[in-house]
Parts: sequence; structure tokens; C-alpha cells
Amino acid sequence: MYHTEDLDVRSKMDNVARTIQMLPTVGQLSQLHNRRITSPPATGFQVTLQCYTESVRYGGCSKKQEQVLITQSHTTLCACLEELHSQIQERHSGDCVKAVQAFNSAQLQDTSTAAEGLLVHHM
Repeated sequence: MYHTEDLDVRSKMDNVARTIQMLPTVGQLSQLHNRRITSPPATGFQVTLQCYTESVRYGGCSKKQEQVLITQSHTTLCACLEELHSQIQERHSGDCVKAVQAFNSAQLQDTSTAAEGLLVHHM
């Protein structure tokens, strides 16, 4: 996934990526590879956020994604990952986490209620 031969850097990046992926507001983490839709081409990372899904009903922020690109202030992919983690923690904790948890709980309850209805109907 990462364009580096340095095993220590890869290990660090893997650890930060796993930490990001375990955050309740994160849907998917992806690496951006010289996307041509920007000038100059963008390289870095982005996450899709669960804050924008149905959790908006429960107080989520409705932001679809966060991304950090290699710039003068983030000169490596590892720095981009670390900054992305910081941004998610700063911008999408608290209300966003509560909203996602409330949404997931409601989904489980709806699924459970539907399953109970099927059982009662078949008896």
C-alpha cells in the first residue's frame, strides 16, 4: 500500500491506519495516488465518514470525508496519516460518535424488531 522500503515507517503507518480505521466515525480509509483532477496532482489519504449517513438525524456533522494531502506542512505519507488521525479526533469525536452510535443502535433495534416479527408470523 505504501511506497516505502523502510520497514519502521511502514509499521508506523500501518499502526496509524489501523487506529484510524477503528474510529467509530470512519467508514473507509483510502490512499490517494496522484489524482489528476487537482493541479498539481494530489497524493495523500482520505476517509469517508459515517457522520454524513443517516446519523445526521442523531446529531452527526454531515461531513462526507476528510483528507490530508502531501504539502509543505505534511511532507510524507506518514505525516499525512498522522494529521488525518488528528483531524478526525478533533472534528469528529463527541457529537459525531454519539450520533453514529445512536444510528447503529436504531439499526440493530429495527433489525431485531423485524426478525421478531418474522418469527411470530411463522409460528
